[in-house]
Amino acid sequence: MLISLALVSATAGRVCRDAGTITERLIVLKMADETSSTPDQAVPSPQPHVRSRPDPDDEEDPVEKMISQTGCLELHYAVQECMADNRDWRKCQDHVSAFKKCITDSAERQMKAVRDKTSDIKESS
Repeated sequence: MLISLALVSATAGRVCRDAGTITERLIVLKMADETSSTPDQAVPSPQPHVRSRPDPDDEEDPVEKMISQTGCLELHYAVQECMADNRDWRKCQDHVSAFKKCITDSAERQMKAVRDKTSDIKESS
């Protein structure tokens, strides 16, 4: 009986497609594994069957990281909390305005720092 499966040899990286019965494929794969390395050349694989993913709560959100660099993270959280409570952005305009002002002020501080640095470089030249 022919079965159309793709079996992958983990060590040899070979794929057998439509090669015949499962027994024939397993023999081919076993031979490929045996010829791919000798015991003194074998390198242990780094836990190939561990499929756990990092906890998303452990990783810092890139948006939050960027906002925290502006000093506006607490205002960002206030907007999020207001939106969660009210489910209507129109009811959160005070929080949105405060957050917007904070972000704008931060951008202006950054632009001023770049301008000052640029002018210092020009003056030293």
